[in-house]
Amino acid sequence: MLSRQRPLLLAFAIAAVLASLALLPQAASAQVMNSVQFWILTGGDDLRGDSDAKATIAFANGASNTFTLKNQGDPSWDNNTLHSPGPFALGPVDYFAITSISITLTSHNSGFEGDDNWNINQVVINVQGPGGGPYCIVNLSGNPLSRLTGTQPTLTMSRGQGCPG
Repeated sequence: MLSRQRPLLLAFAIAAVLASLALLPQAASAQVMNSVQFWILTGGDDLRGDSDAKATIAFANGASNTFTLKNQGDPSWDNNTLHSPGPFALGPVDYFAITSISITLTSHNSGFEGDDNWNINQVVINVQGPGGGPYCIVNLSGNPLSRLTGTQPTLTMSRGQGCPG
């Protein structure tokens, strides 16, 4: 009986974590940020073990930082599982200098395998600095929010999307 309840208990635990993160506000004034944390809920199509995922944060001055969320060869991100890569060092950078965040899937096909497809159902991204936080950068969800494929491998989001005012 307990083995049948585990997926339901896990779903409730994931929902509770993501609901608590949804309450984090955006920064109200210019603040220096020095770390970033990602939470990604995989939907009904996994991120394979032989694929990798990277996130790129773009800044108003044209610069960017790229972070590896999942390396090729790491275990797959199974359907309907929550992953929290990070925290990663960021900056220091002003909160309002962040313009967009992109998540990119790279497939590494082998044998008879084709391009990987990955359903992302929720993305929550927060930043923190010595003066405060965490502050919301992105909080989006859907079913799926985005389906990354070999021909459309990138999801791009703007700072503040889905975050409480």
